[in-house]
Amino acid sequence: MRRRAFVVGVAATVALLRPTHHTRAQAKVYRIGFLGGSFDAALWSSFLDGLSEHGWRQGHNLVVEGRWAEARPERYIELASELVSLKMDVIVAAAPPAVRALQQATGTTPIIMIAVADPVEMGFIKSLAEPGGNITGVASLAGPSIIFKLLELTKDALPSAKIVGILFNEGNPLNYVTAAAPQILAAAKPLGLELLWLPVRTVDDLKPALATAKQRGANAIIGSGDPLLFAEREFINDAAESNGLPTVWGPREYLSGRGLLSYGPTFRGMLRQAAVYVDRVLRGAKPATMPVEQPTRYDLVLNLKTAKDLGLTIPAAFLSRADEVIE
Repeated sequence: MRRRAFVVGVAATVALLRPTHHTRAQAKVYRIGFLGGSFDAALWSSFLDGLSEHGWRQGHNLVVEGRWAEARPERYIELASELVSLKMDVIVAAAPPAVRALQQATGTTPIIMIAVADPVEMGFIKSLAEPGGNITGVASLAGPSIIFKLLELTKDALPSAKIVGILFNEGNPLNYVTAAAPQILAAAKPLGLELLWLPVRTVDDLKPALATAKQRGANAIIGSGDPLLFAEREFINDAAESNGLPTVWGPREYLSGRGLLSYGPTFRGMLRQAAVYVDRVLRGAKPATMPVEQPTRYDLVLNLKTAKDLGLTIPAAFLSRADEVIE
């Protein structure tokens, strides 16, 4: 229903752009593509607001076409090809699978990426300073390092924690947990934490994975960044809480529902950074010479209501470190 509603909205926008004596006299209308994992109205508005700040508005000088895989990774290739065939002036790719699909679909259409942990390692660009191709944008540069930080924060927030589950999508070939498992284990050891791997591939795997975590005595769940997990974040947070398990995430938006805490940049912030890149490309800049940026801010957010409902006592020192406390 979300995608159907969006398509209807796009159709209405296109109708507004049918030639009239007035519109024929206007400047060129540019076409922007967007490929992501799942539609989120608030994030979509953030992106459009970011474009508007630079003078680009839907129905005026811009048409934006959005496509979402909706937790079906096999759809990225199909949707990427579709957007490329529509002759977009630039395409925004949210998350590594979207970037990979577009990279395979075109070597000429400018691609602006967001939420990619290590674009150099993944082969999307040559270097952060000089991308060298048709891809640039915002790299989170988090990857395994964000898991290391989340392990520390989990131990600080829950000093008595002994077992922590790591929830990740093993069906995503670009997930960073599988390759970095030895390093993650090494980071957990000095914290006195035992790790419980919780791999999933589909939505149907989530509930059994959380049940396993409870049965194995996990004290918390750390979720890795992934389109499937983001699309199902509210279900994951709520189901985990029903099993007595607090959830810990990276970007703030993953806390939707009953998540306990997050540390990282926001997708809203990264989308606004992406809007800056789109603006520059539409004004003639080339992705090959546009350095890749990192998020400008990392926030620690604590949901104190969830902590109280789970009967958790958060140390005062940890509370004082939080940039935002949800009560």
